[in-house]
Amino acid sequence: MSKVAIVTGAGQGIGFAIAKRLVEDGFKVGVLDYDAETAEKAVAELSEDKAFSVVADVSKQAEVAAAFQKVVDHFGDLNVVVNNAGVAPIKPLTLLLKNSFNVHLTLMLVELSEVHKLPKHNLNHLVMVVKLSMQLHKQVS
Repeated sequence: MSKVAIVTGAGQGIGFAIAKRLVEDGFKVGVLDYDAETAEKAVAELSEDKAFSVVADVSKQAEVAAAFQKVVDHFGDLNVVVNNAGVAPIKPLTLLLKNSFNVHLTLMLVELSEVHKLPKHNLNHLVMVVKLSMQLHKQVS
């Protein structure tokens, strides 16, 4: 039986690269993205047998819960959550540190809170992708 992962923000960029690697390593992957078209394109590129698209705004707890449950219903389990989705505001560095860090932390906590509510899961790993450092680099460059 293969392992099952869900990757938030997996429709493009870093999230897509993570989902692609997981599929290459034998995982079945829930491609969670806020944009249905982007998620579907990612699934088509990955493998329709090994990837499944779900749509959710990670800032909305009910949407995250429903998306996680859809992945469990589709693949039968959930072993890995890669918390990659976030926001990427373009602001001065001082404002980014004051405001966006709290937004990122809140999004991560919303996603984490849903993992333990799933009636059926065998969660072995939780991976947090912190994008704040990338955004800081953009501000400094």
